[in-house]
Amino acid sequence: MAGNWKEYYAGKLVLVTGGTGMTGAEVIQQLLAADPTVRVRATWNRVAPDFRDARLQWLQADLTSRDGCRAAAAGVDAAILAAAVTGGARALTERPATQVTDNLVIDACMLEALAFAGVARCVFFSTASLYQPLDGQICEAQLDRNEPPHPAHRGIGFVKRASEQLCQFWHEHAQIAFGILRAANIYGPRAAFDPSRSNFIPALIRKACDRLDPFEVWGSPDVVRDVIFVSDAAVAAVRLLAVPDLGFETHNLGTGVPCSVSDVLRAALAAACHTPSSVVYSEKGPATVRGRILDSRQLENRLNWQPGITLEEGVLQTCRWWQENKDSWTR
Repeated sequence: MAGNWKEYYAGKLVLVTGGTGMTGAEVIQQLLAADPTVRVRATWNRVAPDFRDARLQWLQADLTSRDGCRAAAAGVDAAILAAAVTGGARALTERPATQVTDNLVIDACMLEALAFAGVARCVFFSTASLYQPLDGQICEAQLDRNEPPHPAHRGIGFVKRASEQLCQFWHEHAQIAFGILRAANIYGPRAAFDPSRSNFIPALIRKACDRLDPFEVWGSPDVVRDVIFVSDAAVAAVRLLAVPDLGFETHNLGTGVPCSVSDVLRAALAAACHTPSSVVYSEKGPATVRGRILDSRQLENRLNWQPGITLEEGVLQTCRWWQENKDSWTR
């Protein structure tokens, strides 16, 4: 990536949706650190803001409505769309509709609002769950839209496939430059730790901090995922938005490092200083793809960037944050 990417942000007003969520909150911090004159408008809805900055404007908005989205987009130069209704494999299996309708409406209304407001460029957080069932390393070109996503991810997978195509539509009809990030499992402080909604990393961290014994783990220890710490994901998004020749680009966002459930378990137990007498792997948990790693070399080359936080360091930071905030964090 040529030149100083931070120069792009001088004097810009950037919209961040989902500003009180894990990814959105970290994106805000990275934007504010990029340039002293950048300004940020961030949306929230059910979870109120818990941090402030003179250059940060909070806007409570219902992003499932056209009016809410248009209010958010009015007058901004660029946007990073991180708002989403999220949940782990359990939520996808037991309540699949909760991540389908609202996410599709949010994406459709927000993308339309960017076009209506004449916004020049946007980074859109998509998900690797849209890929068809493939084990091993996956690159962007391997997406086969004729094959459905894995049954456990079919709802959100189809939503993000549709949303990516809406990005392409608005690129063609409103000349918005798009950088799409098909993200691996993002984790870190401010994740959803509610057992009914959490992904597997915060779920294991919460159990370790609660000193569960015997320690029950849903699924098999050898299930492999690609996981990325939230600050690494946010840095990539902020740098991609600033690419001078951004056109219409789709990139995988991960580490490319295989990470098994047992790897995360060991890191969580070490971070919480917990040694259970026994660990029980329960097969009653929902079945997902057995092994998936993202080939993110295209993004790394585009940005001259690489993830810098190891699994052990990221889990430790997340564990410490949860221990400090578990009595007040409601997600």
